[in-house]
Formats: sequence, structure tokens, C-alpha cells
Amino acid sequence: MTDSTKNTTDNTGADTARGLVMPSVPSPQSTAEEITALDALHFGWNHRVMREIDRQLSFMGGLPYEPDARQRAALRAWVTATDERIADAVYCTEQDPQGFAFVAREVTALDDRELLARYEERKRETATARYQVRAVDQVPAAEREWLRTGFEGAAERYADSDSERPALYRAAAEGFRDVRGFVIWDRFNHRYVATQWGRTAEETAPECDRLNQYHERHFAADLWR
Repeated sequence: MTDSTKNTTDNTGADTARGLVMPSVPSPQSTAEEITALDALHFGWNHRVMREIDRQLSFMGGLPYEPDARQRAALRAWVTATDERIADAVYCTEQDPQGFAFVAREVTALDDRELLARYEERKRETATARYQVRAVDQVPAAEREWLRTGFEGAAERYADSDSERPALYRAAAEGFRDVRGFVIWDRFNHRYVATQWGRTAEETAPECDRLNQYHERHFAADLWR
């Protein structure tokens, strides 16, 4: 089940993103939504604080509790950053290029019980689905251009190679230019896997599955080590 289904938000909900602005820096006048968006963008959670949250949830037997201000801020940031709508072009605007402000507005409206439930559900979900296959037309335009340039540069660097890499990199650059093909999104680092592009979802899925299996084996059981 996707975040957009769980949150009862469909693509038409992206219309509400219009007018939302992602701030560049915090200020004394920053709202809770703006602070959460910035914290999500800049990985504003602390592993020690997240371990405290997990210990408290374990102590409570999974029942909700009242997080303190540090814990609440960390929860909001992580839940926002790992939302699958981040960097999906449907939810992005020129003023909110990766959709952090859009998602943060929803997350900051959650009460503590809802926020903790979202956190635990997100951990379960990303244990096996940290990485996602996305169509290139889901990539925001500015990021498509950045990825296209990167693949063109890689094709030039390996131009003299006898391997198939130069041709693959050229095909990827053309795919980003023509807005076709598929890529892999990393929900934890909120970025597209820079070396991956496939002509079809089926071509891209095996690498996405491999990355998810690696995450499940090595990281999912203890995110905050």
C-alpha cells in the first residue's frame, strides 16, 4: 500500500501544493510546517533521539506515548523525508522543488498518536521498500536535467571503454532528455540512484529489488545503530 493511498491523497491533491513555498533557511518567524520541511530536507533527526523513541515504544508495548519536543521534531522530519511523494513531480512546484513543504504540512497536522503510528507503519513499509522504481516523467524537471547532464558526462568519461557502459550512459541521457524510461528512488537519502536508468520498469526492477534486499538484510532491523 502506498503512502498516497494511506493518506487518502490522490494526484488531484497536488493542486493544494500550489502556493506552498519551501523556505531556504529557518527564521524566528518560521512555522512548524517550514521547520519540518527544512529538517526533512537536511536530515534533521538524530540517531540517539530515534533510538530513544524506539525504546519508549518498546517499553510501552507499541502503545502511543507523548514524545518530547526533540522527539516530535525528529519524528516529523523523518516521516516527511521518507514519504513516497517526495520528489514526485506531481507534488512538486517551482517554489517547492521536491515537495517537502507539501508533505510537511500534512505531517505537522498529525497528533502524537497519529505521528507515532505513521512512524511505525513507515518503518515496516520501508524495511522492504526503501527503493522504488519510478517513471522518468515523475522526476522533477530540474532534477531530470541534472541527471541527464551526469549521464552525458559519464558517457564522455568512458567513451574509450570497450565495455557497454558508454552506450548505456548515452541511452540514459537521451531518456532523461526525451522524458522516457525508469529510475530508482532512494527514500532514505531522498535522491535518485544516479547510476541507474532502464528502458522499462521490468528492466529496472531487478536492481531495485537487489537494493531493497540488501537494505532488509543489513539495515532494516536496526536503523539507528
